[in-house]
Amino acid sequence: NGDVPRTLSSLRTVGCPIYAFMEEEHVHRKMSLLWGVESFRMAFAPKAEDNITLALIRLRDEGYCVPGQVLVIVTNVILGPTVIDSVQLRSVPALDAPKA
Repeated sequence: NGDVPRTLSSLRTVGCPIYAFMEEEHVHRKMSLLWGVESFRMAFAPKAEDNITLALIRLRDEGYCVPGQVLVIVTNVILGPTVIDSVQLRSVPALDAPKA
């Protein structure tokens, strides 16, 4: 629903881009209006790990980051009635890395 990108946008420092990935078009449109948020639509895979990898590859392929660059990943995973939030540091995959 875009709560995490919305909150991060309000706390964002200058020069710290926020890349938000979502499936729903209406959420994508709302996120596109937030200051400092670059919004992307993406079909999600069943596994959260695959979604993170696919998002990093897309950012790399579209020139938003370079292989080896470290990004902060903030994600939530919905497991039934439970929402699990996580903050991770991830390196952008090399160009020859296999896709998820």
